[in-house]
Amino acid sequence: MMLPPKIKNFVAKFQTSEFDRLRYRYASLPRYTPCKIKFRSLTFEALDAASVVWQIKETFFDEHLRFPCESSSPVIIDCGSNVGVTVIYFKKLFPSADITAFEADPKTSDILKKNLEVNKIAGVSVVTKTVWKDTAGVQFSPDGADGGSIYGIGPQVSAQSIRLKDTLIEKSSIDMLKIDIEGAETEALLDCGQTLQKVHYLFVEYHSFSSHSQDLDKILKLLSENNFRYYLGNDDRKKNHFTKMEPANNTTDLQVNIYATNQLFGKK
Repeated sequence: MMLPPKIKNFVAKFQTSEFDRLRYRYASLPRYTPCKIKFRSLTFEALDAASVVWQIKETFFDEHLRFPCESSSPVIIDCGSNVGVTVIYFKKLFPSADITAFEADPKTSDILKKNLEVNKIAGVSVVTKTVWKDTAGVQFSPDGADGGSIYGIGPQVSAQSIRLKDTLIEKSSIDMLKIDIEGAETEALLDCGQTLQKVHYLFVEYHSFSSHSQDLDKILKLLSENNFRYYLGNDDRKKNHFTKMEPANNTTDLQVNIYATNQLFGKK
C-alpha cells in the first residue's frame, strides 16, 4: 500500500532522527575499539563502532539489500558478512531463510557467531573462509573493521579459501547472492561463468585499488552474458575527482554498488 506523502515524510524524519541518535551515541568511541552497539531490539558486538553504525544505516535504514521474494524461505549466500548486520537483516526480512555466511577473518567470524547467538538468530551456516576462485588459500590483511582485503597494505595472514563457483553448484538455485569481499569479487565472479544463472538477485560491492587495474567492465560484461540487468550506485564522498589521482599505494580509489536482477531466473 502506498503511504500518503505526509506520512512518508514523517517516517523519513523519524528514521533520520533515529539514525542520528545511534550515530551520536557511538561517535565519540575511538576507531578500532571493541564495543557493543544497541540498536532497536538488537545487540551487535563490534570491533569498530563507526563501520558497524554505517552498516546499520545502509542495511536497516536505507534497506539497500531488500529484495522481493515469493518464497518464505529464500536461499541467501552472504559473502563478506563481517559481524552479521546484513545476515540479521535478511533473517528479520525472511525468518525462515536458508543463509550461508562467509567471513574471512577468524576474529570477526567469532563475533558474527556471537551476534547470531545473542540475537537468537537460527538457520545460518557460518563459514570462516575467504570467498575466492579456488581452494588453495590466500594471503589476507585484516584491518580491524570491515575493510580487510587480499590487497590490504597491512600485515598479512594466511586464510583458507572457498571457491564461490563450487558453492553455487551445490545449490539448485540462489535467491540472493551478496558479495562484499573487498577486492576479491572480480576473480571470484569471473570464475563462476554461467553458474551465475542460478542466481536471481545479485549484489556486488565492487572495489578497485590504486595499485591494480580497474576491471568493473569485466564484471558488467559477465552479468550481461548471464541475462542480468543492473543498476550502479555508490556512496561517493570523494570530491574533485580530476584534480588529483590517488597514489599507487593500494588505497581504494573506486567503490561501486552493483544491484543486478536475472531476467530469465526460473524460466529455463
